[in-house]
Amino acid sequence: MLFEPYQLKKLTLKNRIVMAPMCMYSVEDGSGKVQDWHKIHYPSRAVGQAG
Repeated sequence: MLFEPYQLKKLTLKNRIVMAPMCMYSVEDGSGKVQDWHKIHYPSRAVGQAG
C-alpha cells in the first residue's frame, strides 16, 4: 500500500512517501523569493521520488 499510486483529485502521486516542507534555510535577503539553494535542494529530493 505504501508504494502504490495515490489519487488526490486530478493529481496522482507515484507513492505515499512524502517529504514535509522544510524551513531550515530561510531567504537571506528577506525577499521571500526562491534562491539558488532552493533550486538545488528541492529537485534533489524529487530525484529520490519523495512527494
